[in-house]
Amino acid sequence: MLKYFIRDAFDTMSMGNYPFASSYIAGTAETPMPPYPVSIACSYLSNATLASSSTTSSSLLSAVKESVSVLYNVTGDTSCYDLPAYPTPVTPGAPNDGIWDWQWCTEMLPDSFWFSTDGVRDMFWLNKYNQTLIDEHCNLVWGVTPRQQWIRNEYGGRSLLEGHSNIVFSSGGFDGWSSGGIATNISERDLTSIMIRRGGHHVDLMFSTKNDPMEVVNARKYELDAVRRWIDGYQKRVKVMSWGDLLA
Repeated sequence: MLKYFIRDAFDTMSMGNYPFASSYIAGTAETPMPPYPVSIACSYLSNATLASSSTTSSSLLSAVKESVSVLYNVTGDTSCYDLPAYPTPVTPGAPNDGIWDWQWCTEMLPDSFWFSTDGVRDMFWLNKYNQTLIDEHCNLVWGVTPRQQWIRNEYGGRSLLEGHSNIVFSSGGFDGWSSGGIATNISERDLTSIMIRRGGHHVDLMFSTKNDPMEVVNARKYELDAVRRWIDGYQKRVKVMSWGDLLA
């Protein structure tokens, strides 16, 4: 449970790694999560002494606690944590992530808790995707069995862009969800993809601030220009006439 508790902290802070203070992910309007929380969290772990052979387990654990507290203790008034229960092969019926868990179990709309990690492409332990555990969890908690092909059947999978036009797909480099973001452009139908490398979860849809990196500013401008282009193109299109119009 402690391992998942720590992993989820970095997962969530990365998603909310905004250049401005924000309560969207954690905290309150009066005490928001600070700008670039991942940098602050990592600063507690970047001390060279923590990597030495003489480092004690307690000092490393204390550093990890300070690190995850950037998310879990924004207000600074929590001295000790009660670990939540997570669904594991030992505890498959443990609740997980509220309404998002319901969506995962019924529509397989992604929930990062279940994603695999390998310690090679990420900084976590080897934890393979486990559909058997997912099915058991969903049956115990919600009484449903996941429809594994629902997303592909509903939205088209790799053929998602067929029959669509006038969309800007934006992804943020800090946001773990960007791994599933659209990275294909089809210019003749004005389908474009942009990557905001220093962007958190849909940062381009948030109000602008003086701390926004230029690439966020440019992304918003690109999106607004696209919307104006679509509206202008629609207004210039030949409209269908009816015989009633002609005979009026």
